[in-house]
Amino acid sequence: MTEAGLAALDGLADMDTVMRAVETVSAYSTGAIRREIANLRAERATGQSKRDWQRASGPRPARPVSPVL
Repeated sequence: MTEAGLAALDGLADMDTVMRAVETVSAYSTGAIRREIANLRAERATGQSKRDWQRASGPRPARPVSPVL
């Protein structure tokens, strides 16, 4: 997070809360980037896009399955 980004959050919350928010956004961004890289590597290795793989794997349920309690 840049100094300008932290300055924008100044006064909204205490520093611990701001840092938790920054860490949360950073972790989300890192995860999204890693997931995209993994998808691209899988596509390159298999020659199938995610959509092609989903089609080859069979149909999805038409509606969500309710959990049994």
